[in-house]
Amino acid sequence: MMVPICFALATTLTVLMTSNRGLHAQMITDAERLFSNLMLDYNKMFRPVLNQSKPVVVYTGLELISIQDFNEVAEKISFTGIFSFAWYDERLFWDPKDYGGIESLNIDVNMIWTPQLMLANSVKKIDRISQDWHTVSVTDLGLCFYIIGNVFTTSCTVDVTFYPWDKQTCRFEFMPANFYDSSKINLFPYEGDAWTDYPENGA
Repeated sequence: MMVPICFALATTLTVLMTSNRGLHAQMITDAERLFSNLMLDYNKMFRPVLNQSKPVVVYTGLELISIQDFNEVAEKISFTGIFSFAWYDERLFWDPKDYGGIESLNIDVNMIWTPQLMLANSVKKIDRISQDWHTVSVTDLGLCFYIIGNVFTTSCTVDVTFYPWDKQTCRFEFMPANFYDSSKINLFPYEGDAWTDYPENGA
């Protein structure tokens, strides 16, 4: 049984940008040819490891942008957050020299394997957090970056024993939506502080 991962850590992903210095112009025909070759015989139903007996390692992060609402009576919290995911797809790699120096490519999320996660303690409909219109940034080394931003509403057990000086801890529990266990996919949090960019509430 897959244990839900509870986010308390985060990082900021630096997306690798392609540089044109020292390379000839990157033509749309190069990108089209690269995309066609990458998608040739690609099947997103299979996890992106050549050895299917090994798990996919996915690094995850959460950046809390703002708290939209905190309802102590209903014991729920709504927040704006940005989730970051990174993993290697062993089928998506190429030599930039063969494609006009292209070092990264954006691919629609519904065309390649991605970690489909759901918010396990959502107070609304439990559904995957990804959307078909999202894109994944893929580098020539097969490193995939996927960033999801949204407003999420979760349950949060409230303890008002020491009100009005009480402190509350809310857990955001995410887990694979496709019944993968730890032998198929491993989720690891980035190192960092999820609350760094959130202004302290002095109220």
